[in-house]
Amino acid sequence: MSRGFFSELLGRWDLAGTVLGRPLEQLVTVERVLGGSWLRLTFHPSTVTPLTDEPYEAIAYIAPTDKEGDEHVMVLMDTFGATSWAPGFGRVEGDHIDFRFDYADGAFRTSFRQLEDGAWVIRQWRASDDGWTEFGVKRLTSAEPAEQ
Repeated sequence: MSRGFFSELLGRWDLAGTVLGRPLEQLVTVERVLGGSWLRLTFHPSTVTPLTDEPYEAIAYIAPTDKEGDEHVMVLMDTFGATSWAPGFGRVEGDHIDFRFDYADGAFRTSFRQLEDGAWVIRQWRASDDGWTEFGVKRLTSAEPAEQ
């Protein structure tokens, strides 16, 4: 995997943010897997899910789809199952990447941006009749950086 854009995302992170205006906190671990060709992001179970009041957990895999490491694919599996599933594709644009998922029930976007203080922000939107509606904003602060 390219050691570029996501290199500084490796490690353990405290996630704090909101989903549909409700608070969410999780521990997130990010590591290289499958010979280093993919990143695995494990979103460990939260105490409650803002959408269902049940624990939420997810695993996402991210890998470049080109030799330059600018275009990436993201596959997300979570406690909601596979009833509306599709990979997301995105391209690194400066300090962020914006993945677009074309689910059966509508489009969804997830962006990753690293901030100057080393934290990351994950923002999410879903398509609506009025354009893109904010779904969630999450901040990752380092709990324990990984060795590069």
